[in-house]
Amino acid sequence: MRQKELDKVDKQRQKEQDKIDKKIQAMIDDINQKAIKKQEKIDTKIQKRRNKIDKTGIAEEETIPNSV
Repeated sequence: MRQKELDKVDKQRQKEQDKIDKKIQAMIDDINQKAIKKQEKIDTKIQKRRNKIDKTGIAEEETIPNSV
């Protein structure tokens, strides 16, 4: 009888842990998605700058933010 109760409690804890794990994974996925978008934005700016340099042969001084 005692083992049945322990199994029930263990099963409930596992369900709660699964919910928490899903939430954590969703947050990680969201952060990764935002990071990918920021990186794409940076890559686009870099490519535009390179294209401009290729056309003019001159690199303009432009500050690129360090914090992304």
